Amino acid sequence: YWGQLPPHLFSQWSYDLVARTMEHLPYPMHALLNGGCRLEMHRPLEATELQIEARLEEIDESPSRVRIHQIVETGPVGASPALTAHMYFVLPRSSTEPGDRERSRPRVREDAHEIERWSLSEDAGWNYAKLTGDFNPIHWCRPAARAAGFDHTILHGFSTMARAMEGLNTTWFGGRTPIEVFDVRFTRPLALPADVGLYVTGASGPDDDDPAPVEVAVGDGSGEPAYMIGECQWDGSIASEL
Repeated sequence: YWGQLPPHLFSQWSYDLVARTMEHLPYPMHALLNGGCRLEMHRPLEATELQIEARLEEIDESPSRVRIHQIVETGPVGASPALTAHMYFVLPRSSTEPGDRERSRPRVREDAHEIERWSLSEDAGWNYAKLTGDFNPIHWCRPAARAAGFDHTILHGFSTMARAMEGLNTTWFGGRTPIEVFDVRFTRPLALPADVGLYVTGASGPDDDDPAPVEVAVGDGSGEPAYMIGECQWDGSIASEL
């Protein structure tokens, strides 16, 4: 990323503005869950003075949950946005039985191909907090995580997403950064420490000059419950270089 900013670290400069857009909402903010994110990379994000705009796009309420849609646009001052981030937060209102909830969670596809394996230490949440400024204690303080209903600290959803993007760039795309859209959902907490894999499924490979979207998942193994699922759309013009 010489002269550029990694797009998947957008939360580092976005959270303050996002929090301000939700100050007036009548919900317990401490109970919000990170439901997912869609990153749209319009062009490389230059490492220069940035203009950042955040807006509360939509609130969708149902008897079971509240879903909040935020949009953050980032680009050089005076220019059109280079990066658009759609952030989705969920506030559960009612819960299903644990068995029903477990059966309904997405799984890594049986035909998925593992391209990386990650060994995540118990400090992974603390390290990501120092990198981004997201110091929610459920990610690095076990008593706080237990108070929130988790047996262990859990990895930030955006850390899982960032690791997946880096894994695609370095392993699947041979060191290039051709991803144009990365759209993911966080489907279950990733408790630390952990040993998990990054999986891809799709008809086309990175050497196809007419690429189809690649399905992406993070999980313990093929057929196992997924911590994150999503889709990667990429620029096929790099195929001749691979």
